[in-house]
Amino acid sequence: MDRPQRMVRQGQARARRLGCCTLRFDDGQAALPGGNDFGYMRRVGDRRYDRGAPDLVAAAAQSGHHGSMLRDITQILTAATPMWPGDTAFSATRTWDYGPDCPVNVSAFSASTHAGTHADAPLHYDPEGSGIDAVALSAYIGIARVVDLRGCGPVVTPDMLAPALATPCERILLRTYDRFPHDYWAADFTTVAVDTIVHLAARRVVLVGIDSPSLDAQDSKSMDAHLAVRTAGMAILEGLVLDDVEAGDYELIALPLKLGGLDAAPVRAVLRDLP
Repeated sequence: MDRPQRMVRQGQARARRLGCCTLRFDDGQAALPGGNDFGYMRRVGDRRYDRGAPDLVAAAAQSGHHGSMLRDITQILTAATPMWPGDTAFSATRTWDYGPDCPVNVSAFSASTHAGTHADAPLHYDPEGSGIDAVALSAYIGIARVVDLRGCGPVVTPDMLAPALATPCERILLRTYDRFPHDYWAADFTTVAVDTIVHLAARRVVLVGIDSPSLDAQDSKSMDAHLAVRTAGMAILEGLVLDDVEAGDYELIALPLKLGGLDAAPVRAVLRDLP
């Protein structure tokens, strides 16, 4: 048995021990649930995968790692998605249409970098800050705590988070809406006090997320909460959809698109139930 075959077999054995099946890439191995043994492997470019991999990926998207549930907490982007007043609304056009003379559909879209569920880059509130392509990705993946603050009023203050911070957690996601306003712009959204950001930073929180459009009020000219985040070196997620998520701890995965030198980027944010 040559070395590549031996590496594949070792990966399969490891996956079976974990109760998973595997997709093997040259730079590592990703485990998917299911327990199926990969048989025939083929190579396209620098990636190796099984002919049945698409079905396995689809199953993984529904069930998550080791059968845990994935919760999509991302807004859908359409022309109806509420946008910050004056910002660029989402729009899409079809470049090519599938038909007798064209084998594919291809579309183009236009949108604000802050459209829907998104991650702010330091460049958004600091002219010398990093673009979204340069932010550390580690903040956007890991254990996150959803805190239910429905009915808290216009501003999240430190005392409101005391019960949730009784034990450490590096990522805090704030739920303020009873139901997310998918079909209209709600200008009176809940914001976050500067003292709250300082409080979170002192407890080594690396990311703060919220279901409202911004940490600061719509009419803010000073962006105090954002600047406090900048001072603390934290990351920001805004526009999360937490309607059907109970308070507690989850695994967060919310990587921003790698948009070169831009001030923010949409994310596909999901929460995965912990074992």
